[in-house]
Amino acid sequence: MKFKFCPNLTLMYPQAPFLERFDLAAAHGFSAVEFQFPYEYGLEAVSEALKRNNLSCQLFNLAAGDRAAGEFGTLSMPGRLDFFRTSFEQALSWAAMFGCPRLNLVYGNAVPNVALEVQQATAMANIQWALPLARDAGVALMLEPLSASVMPGVLLDATSKAVEVVRVVGDSHLRLQYDVFQSAMAGEDPLAMLAEYFDLIEHVQLADVPGRHEPGTGTVDYATVFGLLEQLGYVGWIGLEYVPRDPEMHDPRGWIGRYG
Repeated sequence: MKFKFCPNLTLMYPQAPFLERFDLAAAHGFSAVEFQFPYEYGLEAVSEALKRNNLSCQLFNLAAGDRAAGEFGTLSMPGRLDFFRTSFEQALSWAAMFGCPRLNLVYGNAVPNVALEVQQATAMANIQWALPLARDAGVALMLEPLSASVMPGVLLDATSKAVEVVRVVGDSHLRLQYDVFQSAMAGEDPLAMLAEYFDLIEHVQLADVPGRHEPGTGTVDYATVFGLLEQLGYVGWIGLEYVPRDPEMHDPRGWIGRYG
């Protein structure tokens, strides 16, 4: 197999409770997983699920904030400094327990009636505060651009915007988390994005478009995507952040055998 795949357990195996999805991933031969927000399940329970299946954790997100109030990440929110820093310290401690090398900072939604420059300055200040802690812990921090068609109101809604922040900061511990699905849904050409920004990409995620199912169920030419990743020399993990079209019958080893 040319690539290293890790299922995102927040979306994969939806037929089972979250903590049982680790067992299903291991049964399909995966050695690593990722997930979005593990906090409601408890540190000890998630850690035990990883250990009993001999799975590594490659990525998870900082807490999103108050989802009911429309928050999805607080990195760029001027009024949520204390929450961001507390959630970052929590995520860093969980990453240490899991041995997880990456954290998604979850940039955040645009805040109404607050100047864009203020929100961007807040994100930059929070990144600069978090970076020394991340370096000391040996953890890479991820910025993930999202599609406004998938996540309305998101501030970091284009790959170029995330790239600009990464380049301005200029620290090897701040990297790009590139999601083929989000990029294509934003109207971008994933092949062009991968080729142009490859030097900044730490972690790749995927799903097909538009249904967010497994490769081969939509419009993305994944044979070409994987061919380009091989040509570019990508050696990182690829997160399977999709919802299977038929969860009960889905076996990811089928399409991986065709592409990976």
